[in-house]
Parts: sequence; C-alpha cells; structure tokens
Amino acid sequence: MIKRIHYIFLVFSLLGGSSGMLAQQFTAQVSKNTLAVGERFQLTFRLQNAQSQDVTFPDLSAFDKLYGPSTSQETSISSVNGQVTQVVHLSYSFVLVPKKEGTVEIGPASVKVNGETLRTNPLELNIIPKSAQAKAAEESAAQRRRDLDKELRSYIFIRPLVTSSKVYKGEQFAITYRFYMRPELANRIGNLTLEEAPSYQGFWAENVKLSARSQPSLEVYKGQQYYVSTLKQDILIPQKAGKLRIEPLSVAMIVQLLKEQPQRKSNPRDPFSAFEDFFERGNRYENYEFLTANSPITIDVKSLPVEKKPASFTGMVGDFDLDVSLDKNETDAGEAVTLKLVYSGKGNLSKIPEPKLVLPPDLEVYEPQVSNNVSKSGGKLSGKRTFTYPIIPRNPGTYEIPAIQFAYFDADKKRYYELASEPMSLSVGGEAQIVASGPGPVVKNDLTILGEDIRHIIRDEVDFQEKGQSFGRSVPFALLYVLPFLAFIGLLVGKNRQAQAAMDVAGTRSRKANKVVKKRLSQARKHIESGDERAFYDEVVKAVWNYISDKLSLGKSELSRELVRDQLSQRGVEAAYIDRLTQWIDNCEMALYAPSAVAGGMQATYDEGAALISSMEKDLST
Repeated sequence: MIKRIHYIFLVFSLLGGSSGMLAQQFTAQVSKNTLAVGERFQLTFRLQNAQSQDVTFPDLSAFDKLYGPSTSQETSISSVNGQVTQVVHLSYSFVLVPKKEGTVEIGPASVKVNGETLRTNPLELNIIPKSAQAKAAEESAAQRRRDLDKELRSYIFIRPLVTSSKVYKGEQFAITYRFYMRPELANRIGNLTLEEAPSYQGFWAENVKLSARSQPSLEVYKGQQYYVSTLKQDILIPQKAGKLRIEPLSVAMIVQLLKEQPQRKSNPRDPFSAFEDFFERGNRYENYEFLTANSPITIDVKSLPVEKKPASFTGMVGDFDLDVSLDKNETDAGEAVTLKLVYSGKGNLSKIPEPKLVLPPDLEVYEPQVSNNVSKSGGKLSGKRTFTYPIIPRNPGTYEIPAIQFAYFDADKKRYYELASEPMSLSVGGEAQIVASGPGPVVKNDLTILGEDIRHIIRDEVDFQEKGQSFGRSVPFALLYVLPFLAFIGLLVGKNRQAQAAMDVAGTRSRKANKVVKKRLSQARKHIESGDERAFYDEVVKAVWNYISDKLSLGKSELSRELVRDQLSQRGVEAAYIDRLTQWIDNCEMALYAPSAVAGGMQATYDEGAALISSMEKDLST
C-alpha cells in the first residue's frame, strides 16, 4: 500500500505538482539594430503561452515589406529539479527593408488575450547611409534592369486589335489582346499572369470565351517572326458619346536569362544570341520578372442622329427582326392563349426592353417569360430574345391585338428602321367567366373552383382519435421534449471545435489542401476526356500552386519559385524532388503559350502531377 502511494505521489509531482506554463508575454525583436538603407532585416513578434487572432501590428510605412506576417508556432518542455515547464511561442514575422536613413522607431504591437491587452516593447533602429559600393551595385542592377526591359519589349509585347475605333453610341465592336513573343524565347517564358485587366469605364462589356484548342501561330510583324496567341477578347458597347479611353492590359511573367552575359556576342543584331551557349555554360541563369503592357486606346464614340428618330426607338443599335405570333386564333373564355414576341438579329439583344402591350380589357395578360439565346461568335453579339405572354380571355367575343412596334438604328447604314407586326384577331367562344380577385395567373380549373360556394360532402374515411388519448403522454412527445436539449449540447460542442479550428488558420489550410487539390485534379481529368489541352494545363498548374500555397501556409502574392524551394528544403524535402516539381510546373505553363507539346501528352502530365502531390503530401505530413 505504501509503495502504491509512493508511485501516485511521484506521478503527481511530475504532472500536477510542476509549475506548468509560464505567464503570458508579448515581445518584439529584430535580427539587427543597425543596418544600411536597402538592407533587409527580420522583425518578429512573439506571443508566449496564449492564442489570439486579435493582433494589431504597428505602423511599418517607413519600410518596404518583402513579405509577412508569416505565422509559426513552437512548443518547448523542460524539467529542472522535478519542475516541468511548458512554453508555447506563436510568432509573427516580417521581412522589411528601410527606405531612408536616420533613427526609426517601431511602435508597440498589441494583442487581446482573455479580455486583457498585451503590448510589445518599442524598438529603435539606426539606419545608416548606403556605402559607395552598395550604391554602385544598386545603380548597376537598376541600369541592367532598364536595359533588359528595353530589349525585352521588342521581343515580348501585347498588341490590342479593335474592329473599329470610330463607332456610334450603342454600337458593338470587339477588342482582342494578342500576345507576341520571338521564337528564340519560346521555351524561356513561364508563369504568365494577368496582372491588371482594363475596367472598360463607359462601356458595356461581354467577355468572349476563347477556344481551349487554339495554339500559338507564327506571324510576321514588322519584318520579324513571332509566335502569337490570344490572351483575351471582349465585345464592347459604348454607353455614352465622346472620346472614351480603354486602359492598358498588363501581363507579368518569368523570363529565364543568363546571370552573366558573355563579353562578345555571336550575333550583334540579336541581343539574345547568348542563349545559344546556355548548356555549355551550365545552369547559370536567373528567373527575371518582366511586366509588359499595351498602350491605352482611345475610341471615338459618336452620338446617334436626332433627325428622323422614331417614337418607338428605345436606344437599340444593330440589325434586328421582329416576329409576333399567337399559338391559336380561336379559343373559349377562360382558356389561355400564348402571345410570343421574338426579337432576332445582331446587337445587344439582352438589353431589349419589355414591350408595352395595349390589349382590350377583357384579355387578361400576365408577366411574360423571358428567354435569351445569344451567341458571341465572330466577336459579335447575335441571337434571339423572346417574350412569351400568357393571355386569358374572360368573355366571349372577337378581339383585336394591335400591331407591336420596335425601332432600332443601323450603324452600317446610318439610319433608323421601324418594325411593326400585323394586327391579329382572336375569336373567343364559350360562356363568360367569373373572375376571383387575388394575385397570380388564373386558369379555367381555378375559375371553376372559385366560382362555387358549396363544397362537396367528404366521402372518404376519416381517422378519428379515441377519447381519452393524450399526446402529452406519448413517446413522440417525450422525444420532442428531449431533442432540443440534445441539439443544444451538440451545438455547444460543435461551436467549441469550430473556435479551436478557427484559431489554427494555417493548420486548417494545410489539412484541407489534399482534399482541395484532388477536387481540382478531377476537373483536369475531365479536360483530358474532352481533349481540352489549354484548359487542362491551366487547371493542373492552378491546382498545384494552390496546393503549395495551402500546404506551406503562404499567401498567393508571396508565391515564387525561390521562396517555395527554400520552404520545401527547410521541411526536409529532397532537392531532386524540388527540381522535378519546378520542371513539371514550367512544362505545364509552357504548354499554354509555346508551340512544342509536352512529352507524353496530358495523361502523362496528369500522372506525374498526381505522383508529385502524393510524394509531397507524404513528406510534409511526417
């Protein structure tokens, strides 16, 4: 018995009798206190033995932020003289670069924990001027970037093409953005990203879905050969007159360039001829971030002529037809007939307003069913817009449906046209119907029931309840009484788990990453079955990049090949696997914009991507 008490006391002294966790603290520190302008450093805020998402960081406008805040957590347990201490640190890290010299103070950060506000200590940095050597290196790098950008703009550029730069208000035209690149750079461009798209202020815009099967084609432009592909196409309709400006479209990309240019070029007319000795010189290249954009475009929009404008004109511009029909010309009172108006042709059909029908009062008309069948092929909006009206005549007789008019402006012929249907006659027989008040469509069966004031005797068997039975003493009632309490307890448990999961945002993203990427890869497999190469490669690249972002808890704006390589290396992923992953991504991205097909095709690419994700999931989950 004494021995058992001794063991219980020993366990209690190690677990319950220890000092437990230390007090909650919130501190700040920097990797260095004295540094030069333009020199990067790390700023870290550490929260000890607490969890909170209500963190307020100080003003960091005196610095350029390279990335952050990056969140990490570490736990340490120590035992000294039988006292077990556990310390949990939650860190928020920034990588910053000072903008100017002088003494800069970083104010305190604050966090709310259990109703109490903790603040960090302020920090003071001494920012010294750049050395002459650093300034020279920076100016040299800036000059090199200017020179490279100037050269690359003649090798890679965006050319917008408009079907017409002088149009009428309401007249449609198409704008197509074409991406040009010289053949010698075809295999050195990747990670194309639409950085900024024009907002088309003053225009009604309709995006045209591009064919996924389209491949870059060779084209001669200003005496040089280029591979050309279509980035984007839109149909625009100006909503006001005047000089309307279309802002540029910009695209970011990675261009592989040699880090060291040779002293003598083999072809002085070709600034990229140095790429020919790439394999002889080894893998001494850099991923150069390049941004290209087209020049803004001005569209001259003319007002519509005022002369000879029909009274029925509602602003439609294009070329249209109008067909008006009744499904039958003879019916009985209370029987519905259908009046159909079909507008067809070229123009912004979805903007055709609902026509105003003027019908005899004995013809009750209801809200129309509206359907659109619009095509965007050839950079033009065309198709049909249909209004279908249900009409119920209430009294017998012969009724005339008057002509329906519609006017439009033909921009090609520069004149107005007015369409008008033929008047139609409707012959109604039978007996007059009693109309019941109330909303909603009324059909013949409804009228018959509403017109009766005596209901039929119920002839079906009725299940009567025996006198003396009480629902309050039954089992169903007891279940209804208990279930709300059980549901409330379940709700509390679920809310507690949800709160715990919400505190671990990074962990939640990481855990769900595999499930999300499997869903996107299943979508990519559908593109394999349909033969949609462009959509397939776009889907698998996005799937892998999103998986990496979630798995490594990185923001999409932080993603870069260098950062991903560093993060994977730090987590113990082999360098050979990282090289294989980046090469696979490069191949997929080039398949979108380069004419050479990826070896093995879509199925081989899919299999390799699935294997890479499976391997990464295994490495990062251990």
